[in-house]
Amino acid sequence: MLSLIRNLFRSGTSYDSTLERLDSIESNIRDALDHFESELGNINARLEKLEKIADENESLWQMLDEQREMDQALFNNNEDYNREIAEILLRNTKVQGDA
Repeated sequence: MLSLIRNLFRSGTSYDSTLERLDSIESNIRDALDHFESELGNINARLEKLEKIADENESLWQMLDEQREMDQALFNNNEDYNREIAEILLRNTKVQGDA
């Protein structure tokens, strides 16, 4: 009978130590998950900032392309304008004598 009580006591302490170990593992898992969620939040925040920067970068490149097109259009219009003025001046010029 005494050996039966000892075996029950040993299994009880063994069971208690197993429960404590499980509690410890659960606690470690919870801490790891909390840390993971925190890091995931940081990563998401950084990702949002990078997406905003990428959008701004794309907008700036579009603006530069539009500016280049406008400059090219103004340059071409300026040449056309100068050519038209030269033609008008030549048409309206009267000859002073035979050369």
